[in-house]
Amino acid sequence: KLLPLSERQIYHGRSWVPMTENKENESECGFDWINKFSELKVDEIADMNSSEKMMMTLWNTYYDRYAGTGVRHMDKLLLEFTQLKSSIIIQKNLIRNLVSHLSSFHNAGVIKHSTV
Repeated sequence: KLLPLSERQIYHGRSWVPMTENKENESECGFDWINKFSELKVDEIADMNSSEKMMMTLWNTYYDRYAGTGVRHMDKLLLEFTQLKSSIIIQKNLIRNLVSHLSSFHNAGVIKHSTV
């Protein structure tokens, strides 16, 4: 039997912390820390050079905006990513890293050959 809503424990929609009777505002959550944490985790990978790490951080920061987007739209996302980040990729000489990134997705069957 279900309890009435007034007797259930309600959790914050973004942080999953149990809500109190103070009715916290759910829109006040910030997720900027996730990008910094992700960047720190990428820096800890020992067998990647600095260009690979930079490429991975660029991709992770971009892809974070599309949380929940699955493999089905990866071709579109990668094409948009290359368009939006092309100047940074060229300036930082990350073209080979981008090709390697695209090849990895293609080899895994995530994107079409035409996307590469």
